[in-house]
Amino acid sequence: MDARLIRHIDDPFDGAMNMAIDQALAESVDQGAAACLRLYRWKSPTLSLGYFQQYDDRQQHPWSADLPVVRRSSGGGAIVHDAELTYSLSIATPKSRHGADLTIYATVHNAIMETIAAIALQTARRFADSGWLPLAADDAFLCFERRTDEDLVVSGYKIAGSAQRRVGRAILQHGSILLQTSPAAPMLPGLQCVSGKSCDPAQFADHLTATLSKALDADTSPAELSAAETLRANEVAKSRFASSAWTHRR
Repeated sequence: MDARLIRHIDDPFDGAMNMAIDQALAESVDQGAAACLRLYRWKSPTLSLGYFQQYDDRQQHPWSADLPVVRRSSGGGAIVHDAELTYSLSIATPKSRHGADLTIYATVHNAIMETIAAIALQTARRFADSGWLPLAADDAFLCFERRTDEDLVVSGYKIAGSAQRRVGRAILQHGSILLQTSPAAPMLPGLQCVSGKSCDPAQFADHLTATLSKALDADTSPAELSAAETLRANEVAKSRFASSAWTHRR
């Protein structure tokens, strides 16, 4: 299949616009556009809340108290977007499918796992295969302090986590790959810390693009947002993700 690659690594956006671009791309794929892999960072350190989280729960994490906040349209725990690489994959699925698509989860996380092994020279293991259960609560405030069978764990620490939502017949899956330790989340060691290897975001993005494209059997070409996608993203950022009503809805 044909797929687009959009990179916003050296020219990042703020939290509201990042979430709005992901939404606009998923809507575009639902309307017939090619699948899209987006790799990006954030204009400034930002805390993103899962859709179902209570805003006041951020008081549980004083280290991120001064960060701007955006609420995602996907579930899961809060993420400190700072020393990490964020990805989103918007891809069409058969109209008959509903709910989460575990095949996409597995495909993306296998590609991340292969990239970690190649870049950091460190074996990445699925939590379900690790043979032991580190202390973690299903309702922990931070995503990287939670555990699911789809998470990727290196040396006992969660390094990557993802969430999905459906937009018509498209699946939007986005997630975070923790590359280094952030001062706003000092309790979470990043990949560089646990592996002892340098983890450059651009290099990681290059390798992940190649690995995931092969796994998806996709002919991936560099692209930019279309004029319509840019317009839609600006609309959604203003009406939803930058809105106090949206951020404080729970």
